[in-house]
Amino acid sequence: MVITLLFFTCYCSFILAIVSYGGFDHLILSETIKRTILYVLLSEAFYVLTTTTLKISFGLFFLRVLMKPWQRATFYVILAICISYSTLYVFIAIFQCGLPTELLEYVVSGQGCLPTDVLLGFGYTYSAISIIADWVFVVIPIFMLAETSIDRRSKVSVGVIIALGAVGSISSVIRLVYLKGILFGKDFFCML
Repeated sequence: MVITLLFFTCYCSFILAIVSYGGFDHLILSETIKRTILYVLLSEAFYVLTTTTLKISFGLFFLRVLMKPWQRATFYVILAICISYSTLYVFIAIFQCGLPTELLEYVVSGQGCLPTDVLLGFGYTYSAISIIADWVFVVIPIFMLAETSIDRRSKVSVGVIIALGAVGSISSVIRLVYLKGILFGKDFFCML
């Protein structure tokens, strides 16, 4: 959780830096544009790192209490998929146009970057994996809870609290709608 907090702090810092340098207004100075594009790139990478380390943290917590082999195996598979794809997605986000230091030239010329469809495909796939992982991390503990010997009122109370974990997937669903907004292009800073 401490690593997640550090990644989230970096993510928020880059978002604040983007806003302080003009956000999505018409930026004029080349140096400001370069810096802001780099911050957008890094904020995307730290967003993925934050959500991934949070899922790892929850997964490791639940692995300590899950008893059935199929439940543990499911968590291991979900964690492996999340870690693998998130690692790939961070590298895709950072190196989508080659070296991050040369990103501005690629954004202005529109050449040398991965195609928009490929970037959106990776983004949508990451979001889908994230949503599925969030729901698996809620549903399996509820099954485990149903088999416990505690009274019904306590089961309902604990189940509602566990189900609140599904609320986290709402951010992933909302992110699906705005995913096109993180694509670099000539009018990247004029979208709003």
